[in-house]
Amino acid sequence: NMINNAYVTVHNLDKLRGLVWGKYIVQRCRIYTRIIMKIII
Repeated sequence: NMINNAYVTVHNLDKLRGLVWGKYIVQRCRIYTRIIMKIII
């Protein structure tokens, strides 16, 4: 049971990290899109 709890905790941390990375990547993409739009226009 201890091993199962540890696995669930790690899995949740992984999910959290994924969410954080997802937000970070989206922000980066928006910034780069804005820069590219400024260069084109």
